[in-house]
Amino acid sequence: MPRVIVLVLTLLGILVIPLMLKKCTAPKTPPVAVAPSGAPLVPAANVPEPAGNKPIGYGLTFGLAPLEENDPKDVANMVCEAGDTDLERPYKGACNPNVGDTSCRIVLPVLCIKKGDLPRPGGLSGGGWTRGELGATQAVMGATLDSEMKANVMCERELGPGWRMATFADGGNYLDDQHYDHEARGEVWALQGRLGAGIGGNNRYWVHSQGQTANCWD
Repeated sequence: MPRVIVLVLTLLGILVIPLMLKKCTAPKTPPVAVAPSGAPLVPAANVPEPAGNKPIGYGLTFGLAPLEENDPKDVANMVCEAGDTDLERPYKGACNPNVGDTSCRIVLPVLCIKKGDLPRPGGLSGGGWTRGELGATQAVMGATLDSEMKANVMCERELGPGWRMATFADGGNYLDDQHYDHEARGEVWALQGRLGAGIGGNNRYWVHSQGQTANCWD
């Protein structure tokens, strides 16, 4: 019996000892650090530096004004006048197409237009007929409008092909300068068009002021 035990132990030693030696002498692979999600950690040297924060500026806005009693009811009447809104940087008490009037932190719809050749309705008061249809997007914080293209894409995505962000000039409006004063001429800055989707329920709308630093992407 003792011989059998010795023989078994000898055989186990012959089989186990080489395996243990091989394990001890094999090169060790360093462990890979992983994030909690299981994704490999990015080396600190390769982590991109955060982009500098661009100051949030101001954008041009127009407001929806009520129509006169005898005006056609299918018209959107957008005006520069402040109305009941306290604009942060008004120009002559109204909107500011030169440097913007409303902080781009504010959430407002984008005013959109689909240009056409619509005749001005008979009996319509006011000015700024655009010959097109006016609509609006869902309300967005102005600072998210980082380009004219992005605003145009929003209009087209929400309202359909042919739509883009409405501009100050779409209503035939001209900026004041040393030779021109719209108030002295008895003119008003406005945008009028056929009433489209999204207009109503909001006091002000983002409008593009071409060639001026009055847009949230400037």
